[in-house]
Amino acid sequence: MGFIRKEIGEREKKLLEDFSIEEKELALPFLLEDEKRGIFLCVKQFRIGEGKYQVLAMILGGHLLEFRLEEERADRYPVRNEEDQSVKGLSTETISQLVIPKVLKGREDKIVTVIQHALSQINPYYDTKIREVNHVEYR
Repeated sequence: MGFIRKEIGEREKKLLEDFSIEEKELALPFLLEDEKRGIFLCVKQFRIGEGKYQVLAMILGGHLLEFRLEEERADRYPVRNEEDQSVKGLSTETISQLVIPKVLKGREDKIVTVIQHALSQINPYYDTKIREVNHVEYR
């Protein structure tokens, strides 16, 4: 299963309203790219016809490191459940693959801390500790 390639429409632009202008500029190109899969935090979910999709983001210091639009797979990603505000899906104690820019090599611990913080922002009652990163890929 690959990434969904599609033009940016009004619906997708609406998904980006929560981000700052700088983040939008950084995020939009990623929606059109078809790159190797990483593990990302689900920040938005929506439907197109019969399909369910989710916007996945890797966030550091208010900036999106990676940003993807992908078909929903609750078995693979931490997913925000709108009804009970909990994070479901992938066990967040382990990140199987972390994809980060080469310029941030050596700052993996900081990035993991930021991911934990992003999870707590989605649900303040969800206290997770990421204990392990199996593989780190640098771009």
